[in-house]
Amino acid sequence: MKISLKTLSILLVFIISSCSSDDNLNTPANSCNEGYVITEVTDTFSNTNGYTGIINGKPLEVHHYAIRILADGNICSVGYQNPAGYSGNYTIKMTNNNNGFIYEDDFSFSQSQLEFHNVSQTLSVQAGDYISVWRTIAPGYTNINQAEGKIIERTDNTSFLYPITGVNVTFEASSFEGGGTAEYDTAIPYIALGFEAN
Repeated sequence: MKISLKTLSILLVFIISSCSSDDNLNTPANSCNEGYVITEVTDTFSNTNGYTGIINGKPLEVHHYAIRILADGNICSVGYQNPAGYSGNYTIKMTNNNNGFIYEDDFSFSQSQLEFHNVSQTLSVQAGDYISVWRTIAPGYTNINQAEGKIIERTDNTSFLYPITGVNVTFEASSFEGGGTAEYDTAIPYIALGFEAN
């Protein structure tokens, strides 16, 4: 039986591409679901449930919330939107109170839409871990309104009665601080976290 060099080459290319395709099917795709937490925020704190929807408010330097993500995985990105007229940075800090992990970095975000940035270190989460997230405006802003952010409040202006459980997240607390003022559980800041579930 005589096999030509051309036939052998075609057969070899076919075998190599078949192996490559199989390898790709067996390799899990790393996927950062940027809607994981923010969808929970908008669905849980919807107009139908007695909340305002997303509004601008709380012109205070620090916006914070605490949650429990109800799945194992990694926080892989953070999303936020700068207010109109402010192009400066925010310090984003995330902690996992169960394992002591602390992540902190400075980012500037779009003024026109929610913008995500990948985090340089993924924050490992076991289902039920207590995760705290802070957004702090960088020094040097020129107007207190530049410290305001996207938030959701109750339509009747009462405090949030935490814990509040959505589908994938339990919301535990929220706070807003700055200039000697502190407010607790009066709104939820619109800070998004990308999550990669295991």
